[in-house]
Amino acid sequence: MRVLVVGMDRERPRISLSIKRPAGDRWERLTRTAQLGQTVEATVTRVRPYGAFAKVADGVEGLVHESGLAAGFVTDPNDVVRMGDLLQMKILAIDTERGRLSLCARIAERTSSEREALSYVLSNV
Repeated sequence: MRVLVVGMDRERPRISLSIKRPAGDRWERLTRTAQLGQTVEATVTRVRPYGAFAKVADGVEGLVHESGLAAGFVTDPNDVVRMGDLLQMKILAIDTERGRLSLCARIAERTSSEREALSYVLSNV
């Protein structure tokens, strides 16, 4: 585990550490190489009742909400994806401050005109 020393109190021998801040470098790299609306390859790392998490870069995972897994209604994400699946994902949102990435697999599967229309709808919700 990597940590960053963010403060020192010499009067009381204490230091303050941050676990999250070292991860900021990964997010900064992602924002330089990836853009909203871009399609990226991602590997499914975890499947949960509300969707799946997929790794897009070293140390960076994004959430694919159940509504973004397939064109139809998804009752169980396990019916659509499995751990280790390599999928094309569209980047919907990048929040570097909170360390969150929103992805959508169903937009990446569609034709370019369908993707544009669906991206427009999702961005205006």
